[in-house]
Amino acid sequence: MISANTVSRYSGLAPKGGPAFRRSTVGPELTLLEEFLADPCLKSTKRCHVSCFIEPRIDGGYPDAVIAFWDPSICRSWPEARVGLGEDDFRLLQLLSLAGQSTAESLAERFGSPVKRSLERLIAAQTVESDGSTFRAAALEQTFAVRRLVAIEAKMSGSTSGLHQAVRNSWFASESFFLTGTEPSVRLLNEAERMGVGLLTSQTTITKPKLPAIERRLPVSYVSWMFSDWAWRATL
Repeated sequence: MISANTVSRYSGLAPKGGPAFRRSTVGPELTLLEEFLADPCLKSTKRCHVSCFIEPRIDGGYPDAVIAFWDPSICRSWPEARVGLGEDDFRLLQLLSLAGQSTAESLAERFGSPVKRSLERLIAAQTVESDGSTFRAAALEQTFAVRRLVAIEAKMSGSTSGLHQAVRNSWFASESFFLTGTEPSVRLLNEAERMGVGLLTSQTTITKPKLPAIERRLPVSYVSWMFSDWAWRATL
């Protein structure tokens, strides 16, 4: 169990039911990232736990770090069956959370015949409800624990390549940041603001960034759901 003021850090060895990780390359960029993640602002409390994932594997690549701020009280009633949910289940759950409700037939047209088993798993996990003919996602305030999902890409230089990598993380994170080891140029600041990416340096914190990131409503995609569950599963 996570205690107050403790930040869970995951890298290398996957927690049970969690993501796989890429082996981090020792060097100045990893040092920059590690020093930033040691920020006292990143601390868990009884009402908000903080889980840091270092280079987790997700569809589309390996973000340098993903920080999940999540409410443990939401997870207390989650059934054990939820541990068995996989990527395809979360894809379906995200679709239902956006669509409102749908029939098994229409879902099968999009996901194929395996959708029946997936719906059974989602219902057992109490994330989907059904009246027998239609299916809908259960209330988000009961099924999604993350309140803030921050993605970070770290580069020693203020290169645009790091900025573009941070942009790519926007598809699952509520906020995406580029952490640079140098003072960002005016051009980089303008580009980051135009793209909705926040900027961080070794002299800033997650609460007081050089440039704030655009905040997106969670869950942004099915990967947002996966981080919510990975953070919870690691405490079981």
